[in-house]
Amino acid sequence: MFYPWTTAVSFCLSCYISNILEKLYPQRKLTQYFLFGPISAILAILLLPTGVLGGLLWVLLCSFACKDKYTYCAFEGKGNEKQDLADTISENPENLGEFFPLVDFFCFQEVWERFQASMLMKTLSKEYDYFIYDVGVYDLKTNLCMFGSGLMFASKKPILEADFKAFSLRTKHAKFVSLGVLCVKVLLGYGRNGIRYVGYISNLHTQAFQGTDPVIYSQLTETMAFAEKFKENNSQAGDIVKFDVMCGDFNADNMSPDYTDVCVEKPGKDHPWAIGTELRQMMLFNPEISTPEQFKEALIDDSLRRMYVLDADVMVHHQSLMTSIAKPDSNGVIKALPYGGMRRVDKILINNSVKVNILGYGFISALTHLTDHIPVCMTVKTVSA
Repeated sequence: MFYPWTTAVSFCLSCYISNILEKLYPQRKLTQYFLFGPISAILAILLLPTGVLGGLLWVLLCSFACKDKYTYCAFEGKGNEKQDLADTISENPENLGEFFPLVDFFCFQEVWERFQASMLMKTLSKEYDYFIYDVGVYDLKTNLCMFGSGLMFASKKPILEADFKAFSLRTKHAKFVSLGVLCVKVLLGYGRNGIRYVGYISNLHTQAFQGTDPVIYSQLTETMAFAEKFKENNSQAGDIVKFDVMCGDFNADNMSPDYTDVCVEKPGKDHPWAIGTELRQMMLFNPEISTPEQFKEALIDDSLRRMYVLDADVMVHHQSLMTSIAKPDSNGVIKALPYGGMRRVDKILINNSVKVNILGYGFISALTHLTDHIPVCMTVKTVSA
């Protein structure tokens, strides 16, 4: 009852609020301004009574009914027949790729709606068997019964356990969102005498645009504590942990020394092959990067990359970053800088307590014009006990 009304309102607003590309080509909005906008507005008005009733029922359900923190879905017998990633890693050794490699686990952020998640699962079920989606806590105290965490997890391996924790400290717009960390335990296989080989993966999304408040520090500290508690609560005698990974959109540059960021050369400096992952929103729909190949070439160029990726000189994460553009020098040239195009907020971290061999780490240009982040991937080889 509530979803049809919110969908109509959302579509109506999108007809009159232009994105960057539509601002460059306003003639593309004429049909929306004069046809689809009025139609969706009328539909939203007609659906308003049922929308209000549905909203009230939703708040009552969130307040008095028990709801799981996530939804689990399995498509048995489809994905695990695919080629092992270890067999293909040598064929594509580049750190910057145009296409996604054959990863075993996919961690998503900002998958806000169940409908979007179901469409994504339908596509990914050709490769992946197990999914966790619709992750979040819905109540008046946590998020005013509004938005979930946006986290989602896809796996080729069976999921043994999972749990989610919403961050206790969230400010401004994040009070309406159940941002937090999703911890998952996966089954990699069996050894002699029924010994299980398992892995731990934590997927998180911290608050953006927190300003000067110590929000991210609190959220990362909470993440570390919850991940350790999850492992303690779900460890079994005889289990052999083959890897322990923490990944997601950190919206920050620092993390606990318990985890290793392979992109870091030393504190405050990344390796030369690493690049930033947070894009300049004003440049998202630039026609010069309309294909993965074009975007890849731009990211390789240290000077050109600054046009599309934020510099790593951000002192305060503020809404002004949404309109930030690279400023040319007095000669009109955007020069390469040591921190240029290097704001890297999307990361995959390895727990130092579990030994693995890192075979590769990559940045993917496949989603150009579709997202304001650059996806990252990592390949590891587990070490025999």
